[in-house]
Amino acid sequence: MFDPLQQDLNDGSKWLSIDGIRIRYLRKGPGKTPLVLLHGVGGSLDVWKDTIEFFSKERDVIALDFPGFGFSDKPGIRYSIHFQILKLKRFLDQLKCKEIYLAGHSMGGGIAIHFAHLFASRVKKLILVCNAGMDKKIGASLRISTMPFSGTIIELTKSSGVEQMLKDCVHDPKLITSEWVELYQRILSLPGSIYAFRSQLKSFVTLFGQEKSFIIATRGKLSQLIMPTLIIWGKEDPVIPASHAEIAKKHIQQNTLVYLDDCGHIPQFEKKDTFNELVDNFL
Repeated sequence: MFDPLQQDLNDGSKWLSIDGIRIRYLRKGPGKTPLVLLHGVGGSLDVWKDTIEFFSKERDVIALDFPGFGFSDKPGIRYSIHFQILKLKRFLDQLKCKEIYLAGHSMGGGIAIHFAHLFASRVKKLILVCNAGMDKKIGASLRISTMPFSGTIIELTKSSGVEQMLKDCVHDPKLITSEWVELYQRILSLPGSIYAFRSQLKSFVTLFGQEKSFIIATRGKLSQLIMPTLIIWGKEDPVIPASHAEIAKKHIQQNTLVYLDDCGHIPQFEKKDTFNELVDNFL
């Protein structure tokens, strides 16, 4: 099992400057067509470490911290889904990735849908993991975090608040170790982290749920996706309901939907062996 505290960024992380913003990323493994992994809001590439370790034995795997997240730079700008899509394109351009397999988790899944629609010739296959943008409902803690002076946001500067945030994402809270809590407390304590988290969150979530225009824009892309798509969802997802998967299944032309039992919002972590096998067979 990956121990996040042992990395201290001595985990093979590399850095790339995109428009003056320093991006942290990992790239491991052989192969011509990379598997690119996108994290969710408040996350980092570390949530993909088990995925990276598994696939990098035989594949080229790339995971990044979006601007504003993880250990990437956190400029005091207005964050948006469009901003992250453009930076992702510039990132892949700099790495000379012409064709990719693209996997996106949560917010990263929403970004992946838009990217795959805009740059369809570059995405050979698409993997959506508990993705955002299908319907209104989303976890209460995220909705509350969009409010000014939210107590939820203040709690994220404390280990107890970080621990609760992580446990609220998974089906089995025992999976959340002290190492994970310390890692994400460290990330969220970095200058600009809380601002970037709220700014990005408010770009697609309101007090009442996922933002209407984001849902319309994201769902509107589904029927136009031309690449084979694998949809993976935890049956007990407490953040984005598993019922949202049916919307993706209904509208995406070539898709396979798999629900994972006893699994919450982070299948690649909670059910890593099953997740890796599903993705491996799909690719």
